[in-house]
Amino acid sequence: PSPPPPSPSPPPRSPRPPPRPPPSPLPPPPSPSPPPPSPSPPPRPPSLSPPPISFPSLPPPNPPPSPLLPPPSPSSPPPSPSPPPPSPSLPPSSPPSPPPIPPPSPIPNSPPNSPPSPPPSSPPPYPPSPPPKICETGESLVEGASALLAATAGKLGFPLGDETASNVTFSREFGFFSRYPPLTSGTVTASLQGYSYLAKSQSFSVALSQVASLSGVVRTTTLYADRTSLRVAFQARDEAGRTTFLTSGLTVTLEVSNGELAQSATCTVGSSGGIGACSYTVPSSWFSTAAGSAIVTLSAKYGSTMVATASLGSVALARSPLLDSLTAAGMSATMAASPRFAGDTFTVVVRGHSGGFELGGFNFRLTYNSSMLEYVSLTSSSLYASPTVANVPPSVSVLVLDRASSTASSDLIGSDILLFTATMRVLDGAAAGAHADALSLQIVSMVNQGTVDFITDTPGIVLDGRDGNSTSGQLEVEAVVAVGAHAYAASAELVNTAPLTGEAVTTDVTVVEHYNRATTASAEDATYACSTEADSILSVAGCVLSLTAAHSAGSAAATVDVQSASGNVSAQVPVRVWYPLSARLNASDGTLQQIDGMLAAGACSSPAFQSADLTLVADFGGKALDTVFGVDVTSLATFVSSDAAVASVSGAMVTGLSAGVVNVTLGNGATAGASTAVDVSSSSVFANITAVAVSSLSWGEQPPSSVAALPVGSSFTTSATLAQVLILEGDSAGVYAWAQYSDGTARAVPSTQLLVTATTPYITLTAGTASAPAKMAIALRASRECGELIDVQWGVCGAVVASDSATVTLDLPQPESLTTTSLSSKLTSPSDAASVSPVSLPTRSYIRALVNFDNGQAVDFSTDERVTYESLDNCAVIESFNYVRVRYSINKSVCTQVRVRVSIPLGSPTVHIEQFLTIPIVYVERLYLAAYPYPSFFGSTSGGATFNPRGTLRKIECTSYYQHATAVATVALTDGSSKAVTSATTFTSSAPAAVTVVGTRLRGTSAGATNITARWASFVSDDYSLAVSNELARMDSLAIGFTGLNDQTLLGSVGTQKSLRLRINFNDGTQFQNYLTDVDWIPPAVLIGLASSASSAISVSSAGILTLLGNHHEQVSITATRACDGSRPVTNKLYANLEPNSGDVDLGSRTRAQFTQVGAYVDVPVRIKANGKLKNFQIDVDIDPSVFEAESCVIGTDWSGIWDCTINSPTSVVSLVGNDADSSRTGLLTLATIRFRVKAATRSTISGTIRDLTQYVNNVEVRSGPTPLFAGEGDAVVSPVAVSPTSSPSPSPTPTPSPSPPTSLTSAQILNLVRNVWKMDSACDVKNDVLGDLDGDGFCSSYDVFAGSVVYLGIELGVVTYAGLCPVIQQRLNVNLDAAFKATDLIYLLYVVSRKLHFVTDVSVDSSGVEAGTSGNLEIAVTLKDYLGQPVTSQTSIRSQLSYLRSVGAPQLVVGSDGGVTAVENHWVLRAVHVGEGVYKIVVHASPFWLPRTFGFNLMLETTNALGGGTDESSRYYAFFGSTAAPYDELGTSFLAYRTIVVGGIYNPSPSPPPAPPPFLVTPYDGTVLGAIVDPSGFLYVAGNDPLPADFGKAPMQFSPYLSRMRVGGEEYWAFLPSNDDGLLSDARIVQLLEAHGRWKEFVTTKETSYELNKRINQQAVDALGL
Repeated sequence: PSPPPPSPSPPPRSPRPPPRPPPSPLPPPPSPSPPPPSPSPPPRPPSLSPPPISFPSLPPPNPPPSPLLPPPSPSSPPPSPSPPPPSPSLPPSSPPSPPPIPPPSPIPNSPPNSPPSPPPSSPPPYPPSPPPKICETGESLVEGASALLAATAGKLGFPLGDETASNVTFSREFGFFSRYPPLTSGTVTASLQGYSYLAKSQSFSVALSQVASLSGVVRTTTLYADRTSLRVAFQARDEAGRTTFLTSGLTVTLEVSNGELAQSATCTVGSSGGIGACSYTVPSSWFSTAAGSAIVTLSAKYGSTMVATASLGSVALARSPLLDSLTAAGMSATMAASPRFAGDTFTVVVRGHSGGFELGGFNFRLTYNSSMLEYVSLTSSSLYASPTVANVPPSVSVLVLDRASSTASSDLIGSDILLFTATMRVLDGAAAGAHADALSLQIVSMVNQGTVDFITDTPGIVLDGRDGNSTSGQLEVEAVVAVGAHAYAASAELVNTAPLTGEAVTTDVTVVEHYNRATTASAEDATYACSTEADSILSVAGCVLSLTAAHSAGSAAATVDVQSASGNVSAQVPVRVWYPLSARLNASDGTLQQIDGMLAAGACSSPAFQSADLTLVADFGGKALDTVFGVDVTSLATFVSSDAAVASVSGAMVTGLSAGVVNVTLGNGATAGASTAVDVSSSSVFANITAVAVSSLSWGEQPPSSVAALPVGSSFTTSATLAQVLILEGDSAGVYAWAQYSDGTARAVPSTQLLVTATTPYITLTAGTASAPAKMAIALRASRECGELIDVQWGVCGAVVASDSATVTLDLPQPESLTTTSLSSKLTSPSDAASVSPVSLPTRSYIRALVNFDNGQAVDFSTDERVTYESLDNCAVIESFNYVRVRYSINKSVCTQVRVRVSIPLGSPTVHIEQFLTIPIVYVERLYLAAYPYPSFFGSTSGGATFNPRGTLRKIECTSYYQHATAVATVALTDGSSKAVTSATTFTSSAPAAVTVVGTRLRGTSAGATNITARWASFVSDDYSLAVSNELARMDSLAIGFTGLNDQTLLGSVGTQKSLRLRINFNDGTQFQNYLTDVDWIPPAVLIGLASSASSAISVSSAGILTLLGNHHEQVSITATRACDGSRPVTNKLYANLEPNSGDVDLGSRTRAQFTQVGAYVDVPVRIKANGKLKNFQIDVDIDPSVFEAESCVIGTDWSGIWDCTINSPTSVVSLVGNDADSSRTGLLTLATIRFRVKAATRSTISGTIRDLTQYVNNVEVRSGPTPLFAGEGDAVVSPVAVSPTSSPSPSPTPTPSPSPPTSLTSAQILNLVRNVWKMDSACDVKNDVLGDLDGDGFCSSYDVFAGSVVYLGIELGVVTYAGLCPVIQQRLNVNLDAAFKATDLIYLLYVVSRKLHFVTDVSVDSSGVEAGTSGNLEIAVTLKDYLGQPVTSQTSIRSQLSYLRSVGAPQLVVGSDGGVTAVENHWVLRAVHVGEGVYKIVVHASPFWLPRTFGFNLMLETTNALGGGTDESSRYYAFFGSTAAPYDELGTSFLAYRTIVVGGIYNPSPSPPPAPPPFLVTPYDGTVLGAIVDPSGFLYVAGNDPLPADFGKAPMQFSPYLSRMRVGGEEYWAFLPSNDDGLLSDARIVQLLEAHGRWKEFVTTKETSYELNKRINQQAVDALGL
């Protein structure tokens, strides 16, 4: 370490008695050569003997510690051979031994095993003490000492002015904290002579200032109706331009105003650079179809006080597009209207117009530009069941087959139905600009409540940022660009100290760039360039600011400009710079004289000169800055001497070396002109020293923890106070010395140059080192003393320069009393059994001794060597200094306690204080034995060994077994306490035939008597008499308890077991708390009989184990009786309720009774245990319809996918179907709750079948079924209750869990399922003829619906083809007979699975007898089968619409019934009759006879439930190919014939009408060639090319099923003409022709004759065409 820093001159010391004569000074070292002539110095004192000892000089940096008496200097000459004169010897290096202290009064030893001696009498009084000496106290003890107050060099803060003193308190002011940023910490230290011993340090930091200015950048300069997030970046600064400021209480607010309404948002402040961010979502109401703008401002407040504002201009509000709405059935996809950035996601909202129908299902396809977009996810609508989704880029297809169970029909009718929301992402590499082909929507199918495709293969409209709509959506991709920047310097306030230090001051500039993308965070950018025009203040290189000695000014606001590489973005950094306007260098002593009698340390051949402290003071300021005067910057500077031979400089101290004058200036290249002249004079000064012992340094005025940076003139004053307080042995103090010169100057003397001795043995000393002062400490056994107790000599190079004595007051308090305690409350002898486990009393104890002093202190002297511990008798010994131990061999009758005297001599005069300590000695007195009932019970051992000990073991009734007892051993101790020792005791029986001892168990084996003896350690108990009697212990009472039940229910799978608790009370007061587990010597069945009232549900073993075997309709009674006679029965009841294993289904309540009637109803929850992810289920719940009638079925809380529940079809079954390809649900799931109305009083079974179950376990498909319900089957005991229809409403639908985002199937997954799992594209392995059975398991299940959905999406996305499927699969997918696989087929499958529709497996037609003019029969037979492939024989109706007009002829039914008539066409509607084996037949002919014509027929399948209800359910009726009969006429269908009947032959009516006009040619009409033909029945047929005039014809246009080819006037036409000439065309050819040509038919219902009709229609055609 550097030499101790200088101290200020100590204050003058109060006069005190002259010191004792100092020891003789040391002789000067001999010179190797005669010294040069010089003025005669004052005579030196005589030399000391033995040879001279040289003292070391001031040490160099980091010197080794100096010894108290250093060896002679190597440069010193050998001592003179002449013997020195006698002289007093130096004080010894260690204090002499204290005077002997008289021992305490002896206490004679007691003879062995003799009674303890009484305490000795008090010692004789000491002679009276002399009157107390009056000692110095307080400030006078440390007069002459001085503290050094300094800030840490080079850190925060500088001294302002000199240190001041007031008595022994020293003060100094510190300020000018501008050199470092806020929150930088500094330290103020108070010390004596710079040593760390006793030093105090206090850290402080610069407080933050409030914000004074704001600047901001609007990042999102244009907002859109779908991009409304306004983002603003801002920067705040304080008054000095610093970007670190006070944030506590700060609120930065963003205000946005559109001229009518102002809104605000609170901003966040970042952690660096003062940069923060504001975010605000502009209300959608601010946007319209006209462009607008909003004004943006910023403000900063602390509480309610505004401190800064900034106006940021306006932000543009882009116009919103005028988007079209759906006005007819169809779909729209609303995508982003605003530009998007690469990496952005946006939503595509798909909505539907239902066209007045219920939109029950749909399939759409989103096609996207995969070069710029990717599909992320879909969120399904809560209106619909979970969808099946496939993503095969560039398309994603969504298929929905059913509504959500909680959705009302009215929710599915409308023009703006939310269907789905897709999330898309702009690819990272997407090019900026407008992309016109971003996205399109294709409606594959929209299905209404009648399973009618009312929209197919139609483009949807896309709504984007353009007005109107389009079939292809446009997306603009915007590039991310920088829109602004903020910059800041690491230190915005700088102090240019380079002119003072020669070292440049630098700081870095950081630039943060802001971007136009809201989600792109602002980021640092190192590519910006920095520059400045304030060249006289600072320099810029790169973006590093430098202040050097070459600069000449300061400023309150120097500016640094930053600019991006492109030049588009710029910012400014304000910097405050302080410049040293002037500097002054001062020396504390301008003349350094030779010190009389002192040689230079380290150069003992040269005289020593004085030293002086250097102080550099500067004034700082600049343009627009208030000057700060008198800043002590000494710690920053380097000083140099103009002549190192005259004076040397070390740190901030200049020391004279030889006579002359030097100029001290600033070094290290400093340019400030500060200097001072120092004169080194050969004239002498005399030196004295002041020696002081200081024990403490404390803050008077403590430095604050925080100081204000602004205003710049802020400062604080701190002070330190010195004291000497020495009151306890070991207290220490530092010994210091200050030199006072005859010229009035003073300096601290280094501790290594001091020789310190004590004048009293009560002080010990430690020599000083280069880093620590000499120290004194109060020695052990010290007494109160005061005076000049320490002598101090200042010696250099073996010569004593000066000496002094330090006044010390050893203010030791007087001891008053002694307090002793023992760690253990009682002891025993090692030879006594009390020391043996489990009694384990200690045999020795720790003794604690506290001395209480008259100043209120209590000091632990337990291990002080002056303490004496004495055992006052032979019962114990003292060991390990302060432990007392009971002897091994003692007289126990005499030694009942340990007596210890504790004494210590303390104080001045010495006082012997003592105290006597007594510790009881305890022994084992006796061993007691008792017997208690076994097993124990509450109260059986209360009261200890004397409570009702069992003396007789009786025989237990109904058995040949006797009672048992437990032996208990207890020892009594001599202090009256007791301790159980049973665990370590051995018990024996004198008559083992009567009582056998096993451990502590006393087993009665036969009638008789015995004595029980206990042995422990060396003790033997008295005999304990125990009798075994044939007298019976009779059962007074029994009680049954259950353990481990759940709500009084034995709940679990089959085989679950629980144990009974069986308590038995006997007439002799004993108990078996739990006979079944606690009594191990009597087989349970010998004493107690156990029985279950329903052993098929819960069995009970003789050991009391309950085993669950099944459900039970009521509580099961468990009965216990006496086994010998069945008497004393006791019963307890519990419920039996099975829980399902994985893949099983449970019905009813989980706990208590499985089925419980409430009012007139039984509500039955349906739960399934899924070990994996449940994907598909089909469950039948079976009931007795004579007992129950299903009234309702609602979805359960744990399902949100496709779900359907069919009741009363038949009445004995409730069918539950569910499917969700995206389900992740697992565990015990509630799928539904069924409500049954009770019809009869009986006990009836509710059971069921799991038809199909699909789980994914570890991503592996696991299917099961059909299997019967196991856990769910059970009986219900019910009775009908008459209730009003509204008295017990159906259970409310439980909230359906929100569907999770559907997981999209990939093309690889679809191919794997179709090809590898289901093998649909390989050769068909036909195992059955069940339609809809896609997996070949023999029936159509909900799993087949799932499989069909996957195949459908695969076909729709081109992953697989319909033609590529094997023919059987094609047939089983096309269940609605229209020769195409569509979404309606899947919905039809779903309704078949839920037993609401059936399969049409065959349609046969016999029209052989149908001839014109005859009444031959037309036979139509339809075969129906259900999902199992079984014939459908009930609850089903087949109707057929025949396009034979009633105006032409009425139907005459042979088999079947009249089913009505179509309202518009007047078609026949006939109802078939079931004729057996699922065949439904119609036999009919026209009345009075058939007319020649072609007509078609279709089929309508309609079902009811077994009660005839359900006709209002649209899922129960279906028209193949469509129908115009009610109710299908309201579903948007038209009549299309399933088959066509041609009435052959010729019919000539009488009278014959005029011949109809021939077909005519109309040409041209807008380039359209038309042909029209009228037949005798009144049909107008038109053929030609599209389009026809919109108003052509007066009646609705309809399809006609057949075409004929004909020539008119040399031109060929296709005419809708029932002609046999061409024969019947194939269906495929007809479809082709209908697609290629016009397809209209006008029909007229009239009674006009054919001739008149033909004439009128021809004229209408001519009129319509304007011919």
